[in-house]
Amino acid sequence: MTDPIEPRRVLSSSEIDDLMIEMEKGQQLGGHHPSSEALGRARRLLSGEITKEEAYREISEKYYGEDLREAQPE
Repeated sequence: MTDPIEPRRVLSSSEIDDLMIEMEKGQQLGGHHPSSEALGRARRLLSGEITKEEAYREISEKYYGEDLREAQPE
């Protein structure tokens, strides 16, 4: 039996800004330098503008030319 999905609260713009700073700094400390495209995607995900499925699709299409979740092995 799966647990019901709990509704998520909407983050304020200042909360999103704080999370974005934390994520970017964490990536930099790990030696990574996220692109403005990746940071923009993260911001849109946090704001609820896109779903995690849409974010995954964007990444998959960028690097593989298709949504790998929909691709079926032949």
